[in-house]
Order: sequence, then C-alpha cells, then structure tokens
Amino acid sequence: MDALTDDADTISKKIRKAKTDAEPLPDHLDGLKDRPEAKNLVNIYAALAGHTPAQVIKDFAGAQFGTFKPALADLAAGLDRLRIRHVGRKQNLAGIALERRHGKL
Repeated sequence: MDALTDDADTISKKIRKAKTDAEPLPDHLDGLKDRPEAKNLVNIYAALAGHTPAQVIKDFAGAQFGTFKPALADLAAGLDRLRIRHVGRKQNLAGIALERRHGKL
C-alpha cells in the first residue's frame, strides 16, 4: 500500500493479491514464526485495528486467508473513507483561510 494515496479498491486488490500460504491462521502468535507473509498481514491488521497481533490471532485463529483478507480489506477501506474526509476538511479549511485573507469572511 502506498501510504494514504491508494483508494479503497486499489488497497483491496493489493490485499487480495498478497502472497500467503495455504495454512490457516494459527491459534498462537508463535505459529507465525516461519510464515513471514502471514505475519505481515496480521501485523497490518493489528496496526489498522489498534489491536495487538496476539489479539488478531485470537480473533482469527483457524481462519483461512479467504476469510481473513476480506476482513483486512474492509478495515483498510474504512481508513480510505477517513482519508477522504480528512483531505476534504483540510481543503475546506484552506479555502476558509484563503477567503479570510482576501476579506471575504
């Protein structure tokens, strides 16, 4: 993902295409030790959700990536909506500041 520049569809496609193995998510964090791709996706989910990787593993233990990746994509899409709102607010504030400078407010 390109930090804050990809739209929700692009993020979702990248997550769905992310390399993973055929094994389900483990029931303990140490089960990710030799699974760098799975560990990466769990860490991304944890960071976006504000959870620990251990909590993500607890919530998704035994899940296949066909279940986990869409949940991660949905979470990332929510961040895209926040980014759009943030950019809109930032542009609105810049417009207000410009109008004040020119005496229109």
